[in-house]
Amino acid sequence: MSLAAPFLENGYTLAQFRATSIAKVPHQRIDIDLADKPAWYGEINPKLTVPSLRLPNGTVLTESLDITAYIASEFPEAKLLPDDPAEHTKTTEFVDLFSQNINTTAFKLLMAKTTEEQKQASDTLLDGIKKVNDALAKQWTSTSGKGGPFWLGDRFSIVEVNTASFVNNLLVIPKHYRGFVLPQTDEYAAFNRWVGAIYAHPEFTRVQPADETIIKAAAKFVAPTATD
Repeated sequence: MSLAAPFLENGYTLAQFRATSIAKVPHQRIDIDLADKPAWYGEINPKLTVPSLRLPNGTVLTESLDITAYIASEFPEAKLLPDDPAEHTKTTEFVDLFSQNINTTAFKLLMAKTTEEQKQASDTLLDGIKKVNDALAKQWTSTSGKGGPFWLGDRFSIVEVNTASFVNNLLVIPKHYRGFVLPQTDEYAAFNRWVGAIYAHPEFTRVQPADETIIKAAAKFVAPTATD
């Protein structure tokens, strides 16, 4: 298999690196310069997006979640998915919940211009984190959750593969540009425990860019603060 990725990895691409590493997927990595994409890449992926994964049969996957789902299903020995197939849908639902309530709202916080808009966006983001926190706490009471600290108990699963870098983005980027800090209170205890476990896992630290790199890459998405 061939995995096309950008020179400066983003959260979606890092998910592929973690999935291929955990599953020990034999593949060739091809770096793509996003500022000067080679002509041949359009024949592989007409959308010219990254990452892309070309399978042995020639099929090309171009959506991040499709790529990690393929790896998880084709390499079951990696145990990225729940043992019970009936639990698979729950992993997808949680990643969707995370994306809608954290990725989207964190972006809105960066784009908010006035201090009032930033305050509203910050409150909305905290509400979203609470929803994710509650979903984690509920999952850990289930058979597959096994008490945490990851979605599947002690296993760094497809959930963490797809969210780990965005968890880090949440804690690094809004803090730098908007002074947003996640409260260390009981209200967010499950989320903070989950974050701590992600940060301590070798698959997180192995490919995660430095905070300074992430902050610099995010600058183009940050709106200057205007006077209310």
